[in-house]
Amino acid sequence: MLMAVLAVCMLILVLFSCRRQIRDLNQPEYCRVISTPVSSNWIKQFQQHDYKIFSQNGEDGVLLWIFANIGTIHQPPRFVEFGVENGKQCNTRFLREHLGWQGLMMDANNADLTINLRREMISPKNINDLLSKYETPTTIDLLSIDIE
Repeated sequence: MLMAVLAVCMLILVLFSCRRQIRDLNQPEYCRVISTPVSSNWIKQFQQHDYKIFSQNGEDGVLLWIFANIGTIHQPPRFVEFGVENGKQCNTRFLREHLGWQGLMMDANNADLTINLRREMISPKNINDLLSKYETPTTIDLLSIDIE
């Protein structure tokens, strides 16, 4: 019961934060995706919440739904994303640009220091070294890996 109450409170906080932070965009449909009531089987429901803002396959809505249910550890929330191409169509762009998330992005072919996108070839053997190289915190809120 306590977990359900906490989940509802997190949903309200994320919904309020999202609406407040994107009001200048004049597109409230961005937040509609997370306005569905939370139930105890929320993890089975996240497929219903896919909504594409900047992501390729609706990950924006799914991520909003997940974090509305589980919350974040850091303030501001922290992420690391591998395989973002130029950072324009990736899983963390909405979180970064409109909800204040901070983090590190890496791609084998692109770099843009203004958004903390680093050009690095990522592999299972060097991933820990890269995280250390860029002084990534030992705990983060989201890790997204989209590499072939």
